[in-house]
This record gives sequence, structure tokens and C-alpha cells, in this order.
Amino acid sequence: MQILYRKVIAASIAGTIHSILLGLLFPAQFIQPTDDSAFFTIVMTIIPTYMVYVLPVIFTYGIACSIASDTIGNFISKKSNDRRIGIIVSGSLHIVFGLVLLLFSLIGAVVFFLVDQILVKLDRKYTFLFSVTSLFFPILLLGVCVMSAS
Repeated sequence: MQILYRKVIAASIAGTIHSILLGLLFPAQFIQPTDDSAFFTIVMTIIPTYMVYVLPVIFTYGIACSIASDTIGNFISKKSNDRRIGIIVSGSLHIVFGLVLLLFSLIGAVVFFLVDQILVKLDRKYTFLFSVTSLFFPILLLGVCVMSAS
């Protein structure tokens, strides 16, 4: 269960970061901002739209693929007696699974992998309460976007 709790925390953080990155990289396809304040308004308006699509995918497909990638990476690292090979295999599989929607999902896969590796390096015991509490990251971002766009 410890791995699942860590993956939920990683998904919460990665989904939030991924939505922000998509908002900054692809703010609006048909609207050209005239100045910085217009760009800020467009970004803050589009981030919740990205969140609606990004978060469910990261919480389902992302967590499942990440667990599979880590399992395969751990198996290979045990066979080779080298932990770095397991991390490389896991990262490579994250990238392969992230190629589903090319650039959009690849950004999310890389962010998810990096956040998960940071959580592994922190070497903490993640609990159910902590994983549920991490769900406030996307909720907080949604609140900030709604308040700033209005």
C-alpha cells in the first residue's frame, strides 16, 4: 500500500504541475494575447480546463503505468544488482507509456516520473491521510485560477 500512497501523492503534484505547464506552453490556440495581463488571464482561464482532462488520466492511466514501470525496473535492477539500471528502465518505460498523446502526455509522464523519484529520495513513510491531503494541491490551484480569472 505504501507504493500506492506514494503514487497518489505523485499524481496529485504531477497533475498540478502538468496543468500549469500546459497552460503556459499552450495557452490558447485561437487567441493571441496583446499584453502580459491578457496572457495571464488566458493562462489562468485555461488551466482548469487542462485539469479536467489531465487529472483523471494521471490518476488512472498514470498511476497504473507508473506501478508497472517501477515493477519492471525493480525486477531488472535486482537481476543486474544495479539500482541505476532499474531507474533508467523505469524512466524509459514512463516515456514510452507517455507517448500516447505525444507532447501533451509526454510532459505529464516525465513530470510524474521526476516527482515520484523525488518522493522516493525523501524516503518517508506515506500514509493514507497524507495521500488524501495531497489532493488539496489541485483543488488549491483550481481555487487560485477561479479567483484570479474573475
